[in-house]
Amino acid sequence: MVKYGIWLAVLTRALGDRRFQAAVITRVIGAYALGSLIKNNQSRPVRRAAHWYSSLGASKKRDRPRQALEPGNH
Repeated sequence: MVKYGIWLAVLTRALGDRRFQAAVITRVIGAYALGSLIKNNQSRPVRRAAHWYSSLGASKKRDRPRQALEPGNH
């Protein structure tokens, strides 16, 4: 019972600390933003558009191997 009382006292003290509150709020906002980003991921439509574009043959110019630049030519 004493152990639970100590944990309750620590938790109460930590929740009252403004730095702890700011850290928790920042992490919650970050987690929400990351979840929203994962949920609304646009990579599939971009891949689909790239595949469609390459099937038109418009990207065949890009498929050539690139030549290395000589030193001094940037």
